[in-house]
Amino acid sequence: MRLPFQEKEYPGLLIVGEGTSRSGKTTFLRSLAAELPDSLPIEWNSYPDFRPAVDCLKKARALDPITHSLVSVTDYALTFRQRALPVLRAGGVVLSDRYLFTSWVRDTARGVPASLVADLCAQFPRPDLVCYFQAPAELTVARFRERPEIYGYYATGSDIWPDLSPEDAFRRYFEAQAAGYGELAEANDFVTEDHRAHASACLSAMLPSA
Repeated sequence: MRLPFQEKEYPGLLIVGEGTSRSGKTTFLRSLAAELPDSLPIEWNSYPDFRPAVDCLKKARALDPITHSLVSVTDYALTFRQRALPVLRAGGVVLSDRYLFTSWVRDTARGVPASLVADLCAQFPRPDLVCYFQAPAELTVARFRERPEIYGYYATGSDIWPDLSPEDAFRRYFEAQAAGYGELAEANDFVTEDHRAHASACLSAMLPSA
């Protein structure tokens, strides 16, 4: 499934890190940001004026699958349009910790119609580079066991499988996301290895002055 993003209309470079929880994408993007001090790092679910309300709704377990999808994408849209787009239009580099691929794998796992998620994706530009990070299920579950308190009701997938223990729901959620990413990987040109080399080549080709 190739998601229907818009073709970009700016000279900048958008590099995205994708993958399941604790797969290494955030660490990679942080190290890349350290090498590119003029770049702008952004994250999924991070808009400061919107996140408190979303956190409140999540703590109250008040989000059904459709509203969970819409509030997450709205949060990211605010971050992207108000922070990232000005940088991209000025020819800069934006490093995004997750993108609309996250919405696809999480929301379709919750039963949200694929057509709705596709319509949401169509409001955003296609990234220049998508670095996809994979981690074995057992490693991811082991990391969950180390700090289960940092995962909320929705982050474990307990809203999808409320009858399972948080760990068992988390495992099922991981498997569903991994399968979703697998369906997206080839059609959306995910880079699955040598991420730094691909990022450097992309920067050299598109931003020779970087």
